[in-house]
Amino acid sequence: MKLFHPLLPKIFLAPLLLISFLTAPASSFAQVAKRAKSPPVADSGAVDWDQFLIKGEPNPTLRIPAAHQHAATGCYGYLYVTREEIWYEVLAPAKDKDHAFRLPRNTLTDARQWRFMGTTMPEVEFKFSNGKVFHFFRVRQSYLDRADLGTAKFGWDDVVSWEPLAQAATDFDQIVRIAEQRQAALAPKPIPSVSLSVDPPNVEKGHPVTITWSAANATNVDLEPGIGDVPVSGSRTVTPEETTTYVLTAQGPGGGNNTSRSVTVNAPAAPPAIVLVEPALTSSGQLVEVTASPLVIRGIVMDSAGIPVVLINGAPAALRPKSAQAAEFSSDPMVLQPGDNRFEISAVSPSNAEAKVVFLARYAPPAPPPTPPPAPPSNPKALAKADIIQLLNGDVTSARVARLVKERGIKFNPSDDDLNDIRAAGGKNDLIEALRQVAAGQ
Repeated sequence: MKLFHPLLPKIFLAPLLLISFLTAPASSFAQVAKRAKSPPVADSGAVDWDQFLIKGEPNPTLRIPAAHQHAATGCYGYLYVTREEIWYEVLAPAKDKDHAFRLPRNTLTDARQWRFMGTTMPEVEFKFSNGKVFHFFRVRQSYLDRADLGTAKFGWDDVVSWEPLAQAATDFDQIVRIAEQRQAALAPKPIPSVSLSVDPPNVEKGHPVTITWSAANATNVDLEPGIGDVPVSGSRTVTPEETTTYVLTAQGPGGGNNTSRSVTVNAPAAPPAIVLVEPALTSSGQLVEVTASPLVIRGIVMDSAGIPVVLINGAPAALRPKSAQAAEFSSDPMVLQPGDNRFEISAVSPSNAEAKVVFLARYAPPAPPPTPPPAPPSNPKALAKADIIQLLNGDVTSARVARLVKERGIKFNPSDDDLNDIRAAGGKNDLIEALRQVAAGQ
């Protein structure tokens, strides 16, 4: 680092140079003005603008290490540029703190290259509408970070470039865009985040589970085993045959990440035992002949996990527990229809195992009793027992009464006592025989 500022010899020559400038022809000033021009932003490709951007939107700020040339030495610190302001923070030396300033950026009237008295080191000249003029050149950041900052002098070889100072002030928005794009390009890419769930985590074999997943900052997502490429989020229903660990893997610009979840597949529980007592069955699917209706179904149900729920054709059966694992069950009386009647008895255990028994009850209603033949129409002239005895007592012959019995019929079925009474009244064998014949024919 140089402790001798190259401007010192020129300071002693300043009066003579100033006189020569004042007496120089107009063409000399034109040549100086021609050399003074604003740097194009196109030249900024070599500048890592992201190192100057210290605050993003909505109020970005550019901070550039800069030296302020004044008197014989100068001071150095940071030049700050925002959309609204330009200000200079003096870091050292302490005696030059008064060279700091803060002005609205819209009061900047010119920012261009400036060479003092034809020197080879280009500076940038800031002119403001209030008449203030400042000369700056940029120094290395590492120089500003030195521990002996308060006492060191800067030299021309510490200059990096003067253009960023002018460009930051005159093309602020474009420079900020360049800086933000570079920061975004250099920023580390986030590692993908992944989330995976399996519901339920425990199932019996043959039962489905739902896998739900999501990923962020990922371009490719894979779910294994057996599924493959999937969208960044979604769900899938699967039926695993055995205990399985599902692995979700996501790949993105920031690398890869994965997570896993397992589902335990258990052997199915044994179904309950159903024993039908009425009607008695040896196996499911039987055909049973039934002669009476209504039918009441009775049986016993058993399961080691507890008393099952029993349904008969979808209706709950009445249960009468016999132990912690067994109960008698019965249905309400069910009216049968002629022909085949289908019945299904299902039992579901507390572990959701199910058993079923199905049978057909074939019902044939009994035949109705035969209808007796209609009774012959009664003969109003038929003779009663008293009529026959009255005729005999009235001296009507037995033969004559026998003919009347055959012609008119009788109103009674003569018993042996009836026949004895008629004999006693004078009835002969012809009458007795006629009575028996007529009674047999009725």
